[in-house]
Amino acid sequence: MELPRRERQDELLRPGELTALRDRLRAKAPNHDLTTVVACAFDHRTRMLPFIYADMKMAPAGSRAIGAAMLDAGFEKTRIVLQQWNRNFRPSRMRLDNRIPDLFLVSSMQLHADACRDLIRDASRIDEANRPLVIAGGPKFIYEPWDAFSPDPK
Repeated sequence: MELPRRERQDELLRPGELTALRDRLRAKAPNHDLTTVVACAFDHRTRMLPFIYADMKMAPAGSRAIGAAMLDAGFEKTRIVLQQWNRNFRPSRMRLDNRIPDLFLVSSMQLHADACRDLIRDASRIDEANRPLVIAGGPKFIYEPWDAFSPDPK
């Protein structure tokens, strides 16, 4: 099946616009001391063959790409947390340069949605005055965004 293509005048970014946007961000980044944590949600209950070895050895591309894009845009205080390697990561306790990050970005596949919601729920425990901007993404939440911040624990 082929995905539909937008009409020529209805494109999200025209050629060269992304490069220009990155250049503008790179110019503004030194004026702001933003810290960012990018987390890849991983539910260890979902490990299955034939991926038992690969799921723990290979870093997911999505979180790495987001972290690399932040760095490329000039935001050097960016860290990536892969939950498959760090089971005990808790957003409510995260610190970067001895402070709570300004942005908390979390990515999840459908398979790991419970772990992602747990991360978001834990981040919401941070005092509202210091709480980072939480952005959820990935294959799960681009199609079901309402599910990321649902108050329903199930």
